Amino acid sequence: MDNAKEAAVLSESKKVSICIYIVQEEIVFEISNTFNDEVNLDEIYNSGYSSKGKSRGHGLSLVKAIVDESSIFENDTTVNNEYFVQTLRVKKK
Repeated sequence: MDNAKEAAVLSESKKVSICIYIVQEEIVFEISNTFNDEVNLDEIYNSGYSSKGKSRGHGLSLVKAIVDESSIFENDTTVNNEYFVQTLRVKKK
């Protein structure tokens, strides 16, 4: 949420959206935000990677570590036009 808020504040339209819904026995959490800079989808999950400076860039790497440890989680990151979209699916056990 902090990353979404920080990026949206710097964008022209300043939008953050949080959606929570159920699809076929999965709970889906989706956070999307507008942004200005380019997003390097190949690097964002690397610990320490940040487009915002030093001593940052640990949040998404921690998310990836948690998702990778459990088969009930699935994570997806996309860029759709001016929106950066982070989706977390929690599957029923």
